[in-house]
Amino acid sequence: EMSLSSLAEPALLLSFFALAFKSHALSFEGIISYFSYQPPIEILFFTSLSFGTVFIITIAESARIPVDNPATHLELTMIHEAMILEYSGKYLALIEWSRHIKQMIFLSLLANIFFPWGVLNTAQATAPGLSVLILTYAVKIFFLAFLVGWVEIHCAKLRLFRVPDLMAIALALAVLALLGQLIFGR
Repeated sequence: EMSLSSLAEPALLLSFFALAFKSHALSFEGIISYFSYQPPIEILFFTSLSFGTVFIITIAESARIPVDNPATHLELTMIHEAMILEYSGKYLALIEWSRHIKQMIFLSLLANIFFPWGVLNTAQATAPGLSVLILTYAVKIFFLAFLVGWVEIHCAKLRLFRVPDLMAIALALAVLALLGQLIFGR
């Protein structure tokens, strides 16, 4: 799992660099505020490459089915489960909870960076405005979780030695997004 994370991090960073270059900001707040005021068609191509990268890494980091099968206990198919086999009870619950929190963080990054509509600004800091924002956030997270589930249902689990190829695809998408922003993006 640690080697898989080390393959995923460069692709994730390059994807965020491409988004930061397009938005001229180095913080997530600046990236989100830039993309929230842009028309979707204008930024679609290169940000969709970054979306593909972050989506693949979300699947890999949250140990979902094309990369790992969290429901199995077969030793040949484990990536995440091999690290937690000796835990049980409340310690296993904490580890599983942390895995779900990690997946929620990645889904929140996907929802707020690539679909920035419905992110809080000072004009919406009223009770009805907050309820609309919470509902919008829940819809975005539900849609992305549905997309992860759809990929999980329609893909077979990759063999262990094919997983780095998937991370290479994510890295290639991130490099294409960054090069596209450098060449065409100003």
